[in-house]
Amino acid sequence: MRIIVKRPHNIRESFIKDQFADLYETVRARSEISTIPVKVRRLDTILATHEPDLRAIDILAIDVEGWELNVMRGLTRYQPDVVILENNFDSAEYAAFMTARGYRRWRRLEPNDIYVRHGIRLRRLARGANAAIRCTDQRSRKPLNQAEGSPQLF
Repeated sequence: MRIIVKRPHNIRESFIKDQFADLYETVRARSEISTIPVKVRRLDTILATHEPDLRAIDILAIDVEGWELNVMRGLTRYQPDVVILENNFDSAEYAAFMTARGYRRWRRLEPNDIYVRHGIRLRRLARGANAAIRCTDQRSRKPLNQAEGSPQLF
């Protein structure tokens, strides 16, 4: 696989692909381009190597600058309950791919799509989110996000 690396003035390296390549054209004059070989491994292989006892994935978030579906193609051993994919250009390809894999898009929270595996009840997810709102500080008995010295959760 060939990946093009861009290095515009003091911006960290990133990979250019698809619509990101179009964006690159807007900074081409200020950039240095080089091609580097990259060893690509499937997510299944990485997990088998580093987490051999992993049986299931509850939530998987992927943000790899346009390579999200490539990462998902490398995940066949597991089917996470919830998958969050960065989808900067709101590409319909993401929904089609995830639907074919047994997911439905639950929400779009710009720039992310949140997919839930068919058969997973959204009420449990909603209850979990609401539980975070109802958490209380044990000393003051105030909701955690209102207790003195507590971090602001919302």
